[in-house]
Amino acid sequence: MRLRKLLTVSLAVVLGSLALSAAPPAIAKPDKDLPDCSEPWLRAEDYDKHDRASLHGVEYRAKRSSRDVEPGTDKSWRRVGDCRPKASFAYFSYWGYGDRDYWVADIAESGNAENLTTIMYAFAGVQDGECVLDPNTDADWEMPIDAEHSVDGVADDPDQELKGHFNQLLKLKELYPHLSVTLSVGGGTWSQGFSDVDGEWAAFADSCAALIEDPRWEGLFDGVDIDWKTPNFCPGWGTYCDESGPGVMVDMLRELRRALGEDAVISVATPVNTWEGNHLDSTDWVGASEYADHYNMLSYYYHGSWEPERIGNHAPLYWTEGQPAEPLSIEETVDWYLDHGMDPEKLNLGFSLAAQGWTGVDDPAVGSSATGLAEGQYETDPGYADWNWISERCPANGVDGGTAHCWNGEDWWSYDSVETVALKVDWAMEKGLGGVWAWELSNDNDEGEFFGQIRESLYD
Repeated sequence: MRLRKLLTVSLAVVLGSLALSAAPPAIAKPDKDLPDCSEPWLRAEDYDKHDRASLHGVEYRAKRSSRDVEPGTDKSWRRVGDCRPKASFAYFSYWGYGDRDYWVADIAESGNAENLTTIMYAFAGVQDGECVLDPNTDADWEMPIDAEHSVDGVADDPDQELKGHFNQLLKLKELYPHLSVTLSVGGGTWSQGFSDVDGEWAAFADSCAALIEDPRWEGLFDGVDIDWKTPNFCPGWGTYCDESGPGVMVDMLRELRRALGEDAVISVATPVNTWEGNHLDSTDWVGASEYADHYNMLSYYYHGSWEPERIGNHAPLYWTEGQPAEPLSIEETVDWYLDHGMDPEKLNLGFSLAAQGWTGVDDPAVGSSATGLAEGQYETDPGYADWNWISERCPANGVDGGTAHCWNGEDWWSYDSVETVALKVDWAMEKGLGGVWAWELSNDNDEGEFFGQIRESLYD
């Protein structure tokens, strides 16, 4: 697609020598006293005199027209000063190449490499108290990628040491120097492994540092993302019970910061339920934030398939009539964090590129009854559909509480349209939040419409 049309022999030569290139500069930390950064510099963009662009938390102004001249490398750009980047995070799932035919190259071809600041690679696991790559796949760094699915159109040599997604992500970073990549640890499959650490967080943190700094993929990872679903909560994710204590996130993140250093990016997937005694009360989230750069709020787990007989907005920005009597919404979640002393610039608003759906719906008003879950995209997962699938088959025809829905007289689906994406990002910026994040890249369409709207709204 469009990126491959832009690639030249010279770029292929550059990428071919990737293993010899120096590691990128450290990613700048947000600073509330700094001005917002302009849009990140892009290699394939034409810049005219006086145009602005940012790179690694530094603002630049063009001194002359240029293309493919990286700021800070010659006199085409003048350094204006440090700036505060706007976060735009997204997960890349290693298994997407199988059932979804989604590869690292698709991040570039869709335009989403331009729309993001950080790619979170999902998932590494926790085994015997240590960070480990998933032993059930060779896609991370051992599987050869053919030319058709390679970022630069060059196939992996089966005999080269580094292959797979890791090699492709290094190529992607070379093309898009503004991108950072972090290793996400946990997820639903691996969350129970955190409980098995049994308080040995220093050893856990050291193992995470060793994993992301492995010389075989030197320069790839800029930090870690922690996706522990239910720390110190019973019942936890699935059926297990975690009793690590209310200080567990403070202990973990303190050790991760020590082991990874001040320049590493540390993000955490954080809960949203504000009801008393729920996940937000389970541990000291605000205290732990001292050691993290980003809290990626799971701000789309409000209503869904676990409530099969009543429709509800999966990610309501505002509470509306028909929802539970006690308010439950993104607004309530963000206010909870801010009221408890959280730095708003560490909070990132979360999006799910998915829909929750019900059937037997006679009234489209939120809270109306349903006879069950709608037939979705996958036979094994009723009431669920990817965003790129549902937005074509059931275009949004209503908005309630700041979230879109589609009702065809029988089925009712809740998801975010590009219009409500814009609404929510604008709201997040007005609240002073640091940015946004989303699960996950393969659910966007071929044109990168969802993440493109995020970028447009962040810099509008």
